[in-house]
Amino acid sequence: MNLKVSCCLLLVCLVVSSQSQTQRRRKVIRVRRPISKARAIDQRPPPEQVVGSQSQSSGCPESEGLQLYEDPENCHRFFKCANGTLTHEECENGLLFDERTAQLGSVHNHCNFNWAVTCGERYLDDTPIASLGCPYRFGIFRTDKCKPFYNKCASGQYVKTPCETGLVFDESIHSCNWPDQVQEEDGGCDSEALLGGFRCPPQDKLSKLNQRYYPFPRFAIENQPELYISCVNNRPRLQSCGPGTEFDSNVLGCVQLDGF
Repeated sequence: MNLKVSCCLLLVCLVVSSQSQTQRRRKVIRVRRPISKARAIDQRPPPEQVVGSQSQSSGCPESEGLQLYEDPENCHRFFKCANGTLTHEECENGLLFDERTAQLGSVHNHCNFNWAVTCGERYLDDTPIASLGCPYRFGIFRTDKCKPFYNKCASGQYVKTPCETGLVFDESIHSCNWPDQVQEEDGGCDSEALLGGFRCPPQDKLSKLNQRYYPFPRFAIENQPELYISCVNNRPRLQSCGPGTEFDSNVLGCVQLDGF
C-alpha cells in the first residue's frame, strides 16, 4: 500500500515539474520575441520622452535619416528625429506644422503657412507678432488693394516681391492672380482702370484679322512693344512677350527680334 502511495506522489511531482518548466519556457519565448521593424517605424515618439529640447536616441524609431511627426496636442510643435536624435521643435509665428508637407513643400524649418494647415483638435494660438510690413513674422501679405507685388516676410523682415506681368496679389488665394479674377470678398479689381481705361471692343468692331482670335482678341500697346493686351470674357489682361521678342500688330502675335 505504501509503495502505491509513493508511486502516485512521484507521478504527481513529475507532472507538476513538467508544467512548471513548460510555463518558464513559454515566458522566455515571449520576452525574446523581437518587435518587427514595420511596427517600430509606425510608432510615434510620445511627448513624455522629450526632456527639455532633446531626448535620448532611443526615442526615435530609426537611427538614421530624418523623420518628422506632429505633436498630437499642439499644432505649433512637432517631433524631429535626425539620425536617431529626437528634438521637440516649434514653428515660428505665422507658421504651423503639417506632417503632409513637412518633408517637401514646407516654408521654414519643416513648417507651413498658418492658412495652409488644418489643426483639427490640436492646440492653436494664432496671435500675430507684427513688425513693419509683416502682420506675422512669416507669411506673404498684400501691401494694398490690386497691387502687382506683395510683401514676403521671414523672421519679421519683408521683401517686396513682384507678381508676373499683368497679375496683382490676391489675398483670398495668397498668390498673384489676374485682376478680373480677384474675388469679390476681397473687393475685386477694376482691370480696365489698371490699364488706363482700356475697354474690350465688341466683336463687330474688331478688324478682320482680330476676329480670327475672337473671343480672345489682341491689341498692341503704344511705345511698349514687349507688351500687349488680350481680352478674356470681355475683360482686358496685360500680357508680355518673351525675351528677345516683341508684339507685332501686323500678325497680332509675338515675333523674334533680329539678332536673337
